[in-house]
Amino acid sequence: MSKDPNKPDINEAETETDIYTAYSEAGTKSENWLKWEESQSKEYKEYRELWESFTGKSEKHPYPVHLDIEVSSRCNLKCTFCARTVRVEEGTWREIKDLDIDLFNKIIDEAAALGTKALNLNILGEPLLHRKIGDMIRYAKSKGIVDVFFHSNGMLLNKKKAKILIESGLDKLIVSFDSPYKKKFEAVRVGASYEKIIENVKQFHRIREEMGSITPVTRINFIKLPGVTDKEVEDMVELFDPIVDSIGLLDYVDPRKEINQKFDKDYVSKFICPQLLTRLCVYENGNVFPCCMDYDDQLLLGNLAETSVEEIWNGERLEEIRRLHKAGKFFEIPGCATCEFAIIGDRESREK
Repeated sequence: MSKDPNKPDINEAETETDIYTAYSEAGTKSENWLKWEESQSKEYKEYRELWESFTGKSEKHPYPVHLDIEVSSRCNLKCTFCARTVRVEEGTWREIKDLDIDLFNKIIDEAAALGTKALNLNILGEPLLHRKIGDMIRYAKSKGIVDVFFHSNGMLLNKKKAKILIESGLDKLIVSFDSPYKKKFEAVRVGASYEKIIENVKQFHRIREEMGSITPVTRINFIKLPGVTDKEVEDMVELFDPIVDSIGLLDYVDPRKEINQKFDKDYVSKFICPQLLTRLCVYENGNVFPCCMDYDDQLLLGNLAETSVEEIWNGERLEEIRRLHKAGKFFEIPGCATCEFAIIGDRESREK
């Protein structure tokens, strides 16, 4: 896949990381990705500007700009670093099920009516396990959601599913791949086949080209697990830069790590989590949380089978969480007090 020669390589690439997303980029964006960016509507560009403007703000948007919806709590792998794997092993994971399509449509109807622009179709599950994933994507796009995407381990990305995703109007397909080295990759992504996923990704691009589409654009997400070296990142770029449209690097958050940071009761933090101002996370059972990092389900806001997106967004439970953040007391909130990103955000806000 040809690349823009004016873009920097891994040694020169921008690596500044936003602590709230722990995300940076490596390698070069493909000509296809650049073409896709250029083709985006005014509405899409305005949504991206809005999204990026919320770091450092304290007032919520009138509606959730972004929804994370777990369309399936199932997964075909047992990744050693995944919070889902840890909870399954502990016996604390939720019921294994898929989101009901009628409930999904209800959520999309309500969110789209409010103005929601972006939709991620997974949190910790594998979305390709949902047999109606294509219908979900088509429905969201038909309601005006401008950015529909999901993360996949790539094992189920066969020819049939590739065609469904392309035809449905999916905007971005993100495949998680955590080492360029077969032995290490298969050791941490238990149940995965190194060769199969690479071939599935290559086949996907061949099919996309045959169908004359530039979407979905593709990205490899590389979680920087403990011990990852610069050489490993370089080898990852060498492996995937010719194949996919972009490569993302993500900081690792250990789901087993206990956060024991103590705060004086009189301490006032400058940290306000932007997720509270811009997004909601919906699980496959309809339960809603303000954050996808709430692995232990401590901040339940309600259930969308019983209430609406608007009522939850403006509800007293979420408003109280926002008030505590604005008051500099995020550490008084279960879930936020043990969030590694909140601890990092607080530390960096004090250093400014």
